Amino acid sequence: MKKYLIVFVLLFGWVTIVSATCLEFAGPLELGAGEGPVQQAAVLKLQNYLKADLGLTDFIPDGFFSRRTRTYLIAFQQKYRLVSTGKLDQATIDLIKKTTCSEPGSDRAGQLAKALAANIMNSYPPVASGRDVDYTRALAVIGVEAAATRFGLVGTDNYLQRYADAITDKNGKILSNSSSVDANNVLKGMILLSVYEKTHNGRYLKGAKNLAEQKVFQSRHLSDGGMVHAGGDQLWADTLYMVGPFLGRLGKATGDQKYFAEGAKQFIVHADHLQDSATGLFHHAWDQSSGIIPAYWGRANGWAIMGLVTFLEYLPENYPDRPALLSILNKQAEALAKNQNSAGLWYQILDRPTEKKNWTETSGSSMFTYALARAVHKGFLAASYQTTAEKGWKGLETKAILRGSKVTVKDIVIGTTASSNLNDYYTNKKKDNDPHGLGSFLLAATEMAK
Repeated sequence: MKKYLIVFVLLFGWVTIVSATCLEFAGPLELGAGEGPVQQAAVLKLQNYLKADLGLTDFIPDGFFSRRTRTYLIAFQQKYRLVSTGKLDQATIDLIKKTTCSEPGSDRAGQLAKALAANIMNSYPPVASGRDVDYTRALAVIGVEAAATRFGLVGTDNYLQRYADAITDKNGKILSNSSSVDANNVLKGMILLSVYEKTHNGRYLKGAKNLAEQKVFQSRHLSDGGMVHAGGDQLWADTLYMVGPFLGRLGKATGDQKYFAEGAKQFIVHADHLQDSATGLFHHAWDQSSGIIPAYWGRANGWAIMGLVTFLEYLPENYPDRPALLSILNKQAEALAKNQNSAGLWYQILDRPTEKKNWTETSGSSMFTYALARAVHKGFLAASYQTTAEKGWKGLETKAILRGSKVTVKDIVIGTTASSNLNDYYTNKKKDNDPHGLGSFLLAATEMAK
């Protein structure tokens, strides 16, 4: 179903309705082999008119124009397309569509990824030495790393290294003002390992090993080995992304099997407590005293599947627990495909699509799109899940607006604690460009780029 944007043209008191399905200007038009610079200049003039004079940048005109706009467009087609009719013809409307929207098959994902990576680098500069890098910022930096690898972006190596230098000193000591033993404090280790892989400077590897010792192995574990998320006796699905990819990457960097063993154990133990045997979805959390915290929260499931797919990338092919991990992944992937809505998105509470208070949430949808596509590309899932990912990306495109070089990602739920009351999830605030969703959207866009 199309959404519509109402534009009031005050000069004529006229209401213009245009379809709001597209997100950016595609750039200068190509009129055809026979057209010369005069015609091309006319198209640029048209583009500037639509953008600057009317301020209409986020739509495909669909035949509903103000009197002022219609008059201008008819004059445009008479002068530059040599059409004598006093009505807009389809060819002119097609030109306008090309002016205001990327053509089918264009790399919109790549455009959004490059722009968002630049936005993140500007909005989230490296922190001062010793200041903690929280998980939302770490995820954003991980997204920048992925985009840099995919597109060869300039300036990202220095950006990542400045972050790494703020996390650890020259001797590998972790510099942080956060003293809590919390799974969320581990994700920044991915930045250290990224820089180590590029520089081979042992400072960063030593820092990563120190971080694992302090924040993983010295953290509270339950009797079955499950790592408590943030004190108390609770296991959260969130832990699987905060810890899993880091342990896998550290295992690959060092060759030390203990990191693979700890990572695999966390996925298996958490899945045993959190993954529902009937649906394949993950509950948000489990409490050793009171049991399951029942919400099938979207982003919690996103942390789980994104963490597992990334961990599998680093895990040796012949690792004994690999079949069990792939089984967990396949069950969840099947469940996510079943719970995707017709627009390609996923709900805040995954299994309650008819609940009026429920809504489609962007960070979880981004995580699913990325993880499913990545798993297909790496051979972890059947190729049929690529269709699910592509449908997911089409849905995600409706959640992003690109104006010039600035990306706005909409409908990201803010930080969310585990709760037995589903209403707490439905009513939690959603924000544009909340840091909880920028990194995952960037990962999805990068993975779906052509």
